[in-house]
Amino acid sequence: MTTSPVTCICDPEIDLAKLGELLHALESSEGTALEDIDYFDSEWAYDVPNSPNTRKRSAIEYLRVVAVQDGAYVGFLAGNLLKTDALVAVAAALNPGQGIGPKLLDAFSVLATAAGRTRLRLMPDTGAGHENRVRFFKEKCGMDWCADKPTYMCKPIVAIEIDATLS
Repeated sequence: MTTSPVTCICDPEIDLAKLGELLHALESSEGTALEDIDYFDSEWAYDVPNSPNTRKRSAIEYLRVVAVQDGAYVGFLAGNLLKTDALVAVAAALNPGQGIGPKLLDAFSVLATAAGRTRLRLMPDTGAGHENRVRFFKEKCGMDWCADKPTYMCKPIVAIEIDATLS
């Protein structure tokens, strides 16, 4: 059986009931549950039906991206746009190791560059498997530790053009 390629969708295309099912699956799986992350954080899951979190939405605007394969939701990313950076708050794939994470980051990077952001930044979860996540972000996503924010990993998302007179 051949599976279709992974595609990504963003709000308002996201089916909130299906997103809730994905978040429950991510939270309950040994392979994807993270100690530092609540997949139902009210920052990005305030409108998801049957959310265990009843807090109201905050003033921070989060963008959401969902990876879809064969009609099923298989990955999720939530992030927000800072002054110059695009900050990933959470990124997870239901079945890690299938290339879903990089696709989510690429889709979010497109949104960020369209909004004028120049760098993608995230803080890897510090729980069990931290070193594996750091290695993943370095090797599969081209990220490295930020010089100005040493607990974060980052990468430029827009090629910076250098004026020839400055070189």
